[in-house]
Amino acid sequence: LARIHRYTLDRLRREIDPVTAQDYMRFLFRWQHLTGDTRLEGRAGLRQVIARLQGFEAPAAVWEHDILAGRVADYSPSWLDELCLAGEVAWARLTPRRANGNGAGNGSAAAATRATPVALVLRPDLPLLLAAVRTNGGEAAPEPEVGAAAEIFALLRDRGALFFDEIVTSARRLPTDVERGLHELIASGLVTSDGFQGLRQIAGGRRRLPPRRAGRTSSARRSRFRDAGPAGRWALVHTGAPESGEAGEPEELAELVAGVLLERYGVVFRDVIAREPFTLPWREVLRALRRMEARGVVRGGRFVAGFVGEQYALPGAVDALRRVRREPRSGERVRIGAADPLNLTGIVLPGPRIPAHPGRWIDFVDGVPAGDAALAQESPWPK
Repeated sequence: LARIHRYTLDRLRREIDPVTAQDYMRFLFRWQHLTGDTRLEGRAGLRQVIARLQGFEAPAAVWEHDILAGRVADYSPSWLDELCLAGEVAWARLTPRRANGNGAGNGSAAAATRATPVALVLRPDLPLLLAAVRTNGGEAAPEPEVGAAAEIFALLRDRGALFFDEIVTSARRLPTDVERGLHELIASGLVTSDGFQGLRQIAGGRRRLPPRRAGRTSSARRSRFRDAGPAGRWALVHTGAPESGEAGEPEELAELVAGVLLERYGVVFRDVIAREPFTLPWREVLRALRRMEARGVVRGGRFVAGFVGEQYALPGAVDALRRVRREPRSGERVRIGAADPLNLTGIVLPGPRIPAHPGRWIDFVDGVPAGDAALAQESPWPK
């Protein structure tokens, strides 16, 4: 039976004809819904896109306009708010900011900005994704020791999720101090919100408080503070991974990471995951992929030419690759943000890597950057 199983896998692998890196990029643009005929619609389409992109970290300011709007037709920010408030989607910084001897942990840590990397994830997968990033050599998020950030951290740890005005009242600090403390905790990967509006406000820049007027009551001042602060209930990002003695923990993490990568790229090999945040060793992911192939969940073989090492693909991705290979190149143009997960220049495609800077765009023609005009400053999506 073992020999029959091996012969079957070998036969399936021999049936595969590898595609070029250019055709693989053409496939990826369709796989991730970036072409006109593959874009999704509505709240359900947005959830499907997040499921495909979950675990990937991008600057907070680029998620909606540069990444999601290109994959969901007529994208509406309210859809993301609804998914977050319904408990289906969460956001957080998975890779914690590294502690240093000049500021981290002593009250002068850097605050969250438009460039702070965050990930959108399906809420049930958040604990395991955090474990896959912050274990096996990954650093734990440093807890603040003094200052507003430390007080807010202790308050959320003791009382659970709180609104901004509740934190202001309980901490007995100015709203600006509380907002600054929340920014530091976000940058450290320690807090999140139940909605996306709070992160949207931070990514869009801090709003200036209205001037104080004489004669206002304390109730009016509290209302002003509440309106000025980041929206939503704030809570700690629970980073407690399963105990090391629990059976099956490494295999569970490896299979989760393998599934996330397969969902994102369709075809997985070592080169294509160069921008991923996971610290789980590639050898563990390979073992999970081999187990999945033995169960018939994925296909192994040589799917993309020019790369060494083992490659694995979802059955649906294999069929889609075949269709792309048969389709003639028609000069199809796709524009993506430089921070997009599919900015694989210098990784999958030959040539120099284009840095993932917010506000920069890359034009592709038939899966390759469009020569000297590849970089653009203009977005294809309306603000």
